[in-house]
Formats: sequence, C-alpha cells, structure tokens
Amino acid sequence: MQKRIEIPLGAESFDPNSHVTEEIRWDAPNLRFIKKVTSATLTLHLPAREDSAPAVLICPGGVYGGVSIDKEGHHFADWLSARGVAGAVLKYRMPCPPSPHLPFPVVDFFQALEALADYDGIDPRRVVFAGFSAGGHLAGLCAVRFAELARKAGFAGPPPAGVALLYPVVSMREGFSHGGSRANLIGSDAGPAETDFYSMETGVGAASPPLFLVHAEDDKGVPIANSELLASRYREAGRPVEFLTYPEGGHGFGMAVGRNPLGDWVPSFGAWLDSLS
Repeated sequence: MQKRIEIPLGAESFDPNSHVTEEIRWDAPNLRFIKKVTSATLTLHLPAREDSAPAVLICPGGVYGGVSIDKEGHHFADWLSARGVAGAVLKYRMPCPPSPHLPFPVVDFFQALEALADYDGIDPRRVVFAGFSAGGHLAGLCAVRFAELARKAGFAGPPPAGVALLYPVVSMREGFSHGGSRANLIGSDAGPAETDFYSMETGVGAASPPLFLVHAEDDKGVPIANSELLASRYREAGRPVEFLTYPEGGHGFGMAVGRNPLGDWVPSFGAWLDSLS
C-alpha cells in the first residue's frame, strides 16, 4: 500500500521565537501556495514495493518566496509513487536573508538528502533531483555544484542519478536572471563572484548528471533562453541532455494534465527515468 509521511528537517528549521507565520494561499481546490516558510519539511510519497525504491526529490517553485506545494509538488509525487518511485516533496525555508554560509533553501535541500539516505526503503544511489521554476534552480544548482555544496553542507552521500528541470530559473546573470528569484536568494546587489556561483550554467562540467529539461517557447515568466543556455552548456561539456520544448504552455504549467501536447512531458519523463536504471 502506498503511504505518505512528513519529516521535519533540522532543529534549526524551527524557531520558537520567530514572529513570522506561514501563509497559505488557495489558488484553487487542492492547489496551495505557501509563503513565509519557516519550518522545512520533507513529505515522502512511498510506493507499494518490497525492495528499496528509487526516489525523486522535488523542489516546487515560487520565486524563492513561497512554494507551489501541490501543483509542483504533491501532484507529481503522487504520480511517481503510483509507478513505483518514491516522490519526496521539499518545503524549503524562505525568505532567504544573506548568509555567510549557504542560503536556507540549499541547507534544507541537503538535509532532505540526509533524510532520504537514512530512510529504510529508499536507495540513496538512485535519487533524481527535480524542480519547477525557482525550485528548478535549487535542484539544478545542487546537482551541477553537488561536490562543493555537499561539502559545505556536510553531506557525505552519493551524487544524484539525474536531474529533471521544468521551466527552470537558470542564470543569475544580467540579461537572463529572473529578478524576483535573484533578489530573494542572493540579493539584488550581489557581487560578480556570488552571481556567477549561483548561475547554474557556470557549474556544468564533466561530472554533471544526466539532464531532463522542459520549457515552453511562450514562457514570459522565465524565458526559454534560460533552458537553452543550460542545454548548450551541457552539450559543450559532452553530458547527456534531453530537452523538450513546446510552442505554447506559458509558465507554471505543472503536470499540464489534459493539455496536449504539453502534458506529453510526463510520460517522456517516465521513460527517461527508466533509462537511468
């Protein structure tokens, strides 16, 4: 039987003195957007199987100011668990004040990886990172800069088996960056070194995991140029990339249920995921 459990992440995620409370905006029935996240959690959607399951660690989007927890999180995780894969939805903290160490979302991401590595029934060698929009930036950054960020976060587990990004924010550089995501993560006045480090494309190299990438050509929220840049860097590095583009779809389409051909990305992702085994 499939089951769903929620795991709190890290004692430092819970501040009893905080005067900030999370806000839930209902965009539609079963479509929540959570703002001002102060307590990081990982929700596991576990498949019904006897052996250790592969997993997808999912980062919902929300401009690094909130998380579209259902549309870009739980709905995807439900689909994964139904096909025998553990879906793990990360609710990461924000806002993201400047930090001498690592931004809250990155810290929470590696705490989520620790929780997956420790959970009996999940194979830590078969974890795929996935994310939507700003969550795509988080997942992709932690994938292409895995060795350095894992060291800083104190994570000693294996690297990702692959990374899947849906209409992701990629670059923090002028001309590409999504202004709101950049401001919330590193600040609008971040210097060149920090800007380059948090620009995903600059981290692509020989160790970058296989990439599955989806973007709509008419995306006005995060232009497709972001994904085109990332795909180009992957090809230059000789790393495998599957890049699906659609003429229409805009931004934030999630699983695009009932929207063909846009919704075809879901079975295509399933086939890509199977190819990693």
